[in-house]
Amino acid sequence: MSNLTEVYEPFLKVAGLLIPEGPGTASAAEVLRHRPLVARALTARPDLEQLVVTAVTLGADADTLDQLERAVGFPSEAFNALTLIVAGAYYLSTAVLETLDYDPPAERYVNGSLEHDIVNMLPRVKCTPRFAPEHRQ
Repeated sequence: MSNLTEVYEPFLKVAGLLIPEGPGTASAAEVLRHRPLVARALTARPDLEQLVVTAVTLGADADTLDQLERAVGFPSEAFNALTLIVAGAYYLSTAVLETLDYDPPAERYVNGSLEHDIVNMLPRVKCTPRFAPEHRQ
């Protein structure tokens, strides 16, 4: 079995399909070049690494989100694991949070910081398909 390090460039490509660049925001491909963000997300959910590798392997040739969904299978456990790790790591970036201008009051933090709360939330998120493609917007 391979690990995410072995497929990191294709991982960045599919991450960019999941969270593309937008007005004033960087794509996940750009943000997640900083590998420690992904490592922290995977530390919270080590059980998902092989599912993420599977999703990346299946979706490596995709050039659009629709192609990625078809290649990996949506909904599927692998697709959901991929989106959870990409989104979790993306929102661990202080640059992303600053871009979003998100600064909740300190009392809203459960454990003292948003980053800490995101990392601690990841183990509680279930990676099961919720919506069939026809129910998404």
